[in-house]
Amino acid sequence: MISRGKVVARDDQGHAERIVGIQSDLTERELATLIYQHSNQAMFVTDINNIISINPAFTAITGYQKSEVMGQNPRIFASGQDDKKYYTALWQTINNTGQWQGELFNKRKNGEVYPASFTINTVFNWRNGNKNRFNCN
Repeated sequence: MISRGKVVARDDQGHAERIVGIQSDLTERELATLIYQHSNQAMFVTDINNIISINPAFTAITGYQKSEVMGQNPRIFASGQDDKKYYTALWQTINNTGQWQGELFNKRKNGEVYPASFTINTVFNWRNGNKNRFNCN
């Protein structure tokens, strides 16, 4: 709950007569959405294989629009600079611990290769047991 207010009129004894304010009730989900949408870090969410959501910073940093990446496997961003052994170790860590943090060389839509610091977390949907991965770079 967020509340903001201001006393705009007082009586002769200094008691508040009139107050103007606003009150907002943000749920955790609404707050998480605000953070995701307004972060300056590129973020995307995948199901077990493919991208299901991106935030605006993702488009700003990579040049890819939502319509171009939805349903795509994140390997479309691979630059070819990270070898197979690196990716094998990365996936082994994710599968064993549910998370990984490190650097990958990705490729923007315009072909520019750039180093991206990643944090990947596996999130389990308690309703159906599905895995989603939350990626932040």
